[in-house]
Amino acid sequence: MDEALTIPPERLLRVLLLQAFYSVRSQKQVVEQLDYNLLFRWFVGLSLDEEVWDETVFTKNRERLIEGGQHQLVHLASIAGSDRGDVPNKMKQ
Repeated sequence: MDEALTIPPERLLRVLLLQAFYSVRSQKQVVEQLDYNLLFRWFVGLSLDEEVWDETVFTKNRERLIEGGQHQLVHLASIAGSDRGDVPNKMKQ
């Protein structure tokens, strides 16, 4: 599969939920499960004939999602803190 493929964030979150709920130990195993487990495919939103991402694509997209989420949390925390006066002026932008 193409490594430049972008996986929609809602699908990534669903896969991560499945990994946590079913105690799948690795990303490689969860991607393998997506390939043949109909319940996993249905929950994530993959059709029966849709190709599953490879482990590298999944990992890169997961890291991008986590990194983006951290930036959003910092931004939201700075906004919330600035409303209360908790954030120094240097952090306000």
